[in-house]
Amino acid sequence: MTPLSVLLPLFVRETLHASALDLGVVFASGGAAGIVASYIVARLGKPKHIVTATWLAYAASGVGIASIALAHNVAVCCVCVALEVGLMVYGDVLFFAMIQILVDREVLGRVSSLIYLGAFSLGPFGYLLEALALRGLVFAAPSC
Repeated sequence: MTPLSVLLPLFVRETLHASALDLGVVFASGGAAGIVASYIVARLGKPKHIVTATWLAYAASGVGIASIALAHNVAVCCVCVALEVGLMVYGDVLFFAMIQILVDREVLGRVSSLIYLGAFSLGPFGYLLEALALRGLVFAAPSC
């Protein structure tokens, strides 16, 4: 979610030359997709191969976030963000349901705490990489 929170506003403003209202519509499309994904999980129930479904949702979410770079207008950006957020929420719902199924109740709190610690502690590293990328210090094409 780090690229969405930092780079998406810059992308919408600098590349798409869109307004703050357009950015709000882009973020709202992601929120709407999250609601739809939650509803789909609730209606379909647990998939037969929950680990595979979780990883496929996360992988497809990564494709969705990469496709944002190909967006040439706000409407396409909305579809890409909706795809990314919807699949991420779908994967998250499956993941946390799987944790509750597989982990013993006696240690569920500790395991959940470790998951959140890992997830939230990696966020600042994502921000650091983004700052370095914006400065051209990493991910830059070598000069000839």
